[in-house]
Amino acid sequence: MLDGRSLQMDTGTCIPCDSPGPSDALIQKPDANLNCSVCLSLFKDPVRTRCGHVFCAGCIHSWMGEDRGCCPTCRAPVAQEELAPDRLASAIIENLPSRCQLFGSGCTWLGTHGEVMSHLATSCPCVTLTCPGCEAELPRRAMAEHALTCAAGAPRECPFGCGERLVGAERMSQHKAECLMEPRKLLAALGHLQRENERLTHENLALRSTELVRAYAPAAPIFFFSIFSVSFAQQGAAAY
Repeated sequence: MLDGRSLQMDTGTCIPCDSPGPSDALIQKPDANLNCSVCLSLFKDPVRTRCGHVFCAGCIHSWMGEDRGCCPTCRAPVAQEELAPDRLASAIIENLPSRCQLFGSGCTWLGTHGEVMSHLATSCPCVTLTCPGCEAELPRRAMAEHALTCAAGAPRECPFGCGERLVGAERMSQHKAECLMEPRKLLAALGHLQRENERLTHENLALRSTELVRAYAPAAPIFFFSIFSVSFAQQGAAAY
């Protein structure tokens, strides 16, 4: 049986694996059985082969992508469709007690290995962020104070006159692309309104013409009958 070290010597390289966080962020050293024998790190999306060995999904797929149809550990035949997620291994790893990856920079957060990425993305005070106004890079904990003094962070009014006030060049650029008061959009809207007005005017004129025809059409026979009756009466009177 080949272990991780002999496999590394056999292939010449160790296939990298993008695990959610380094193992040194764990409060305690993890059980060796939770390490992938290909990348030598904690399992990332662990899958189990038919022969019972567990690997990172990315590691085993990369291994088999090099025309290797065998298990990296015992060389038993392995097929892609036979790989099954190992939910027990995933649950154990996700619940390992862990600290923030940036504990060396002063972050005191403690949680589980599965919560590390969420912590870094939303609340870690030591993560470096970019100011949307001046594009300066500062730790998250300093961003609020920086926003009070950043000259570029002052709200700017939309140049198209819509009244919107925004902070940051990126947000302003996005707003300008969507603003309905942008000259080209405004001209297009005015052109549409003009065409719609002309269409409604034409329809109103046609409707009025139809109503006039309907209003005067019944009067023609009556008028003709009246003239005919008078003419006939006059002829009758002349005969007598």
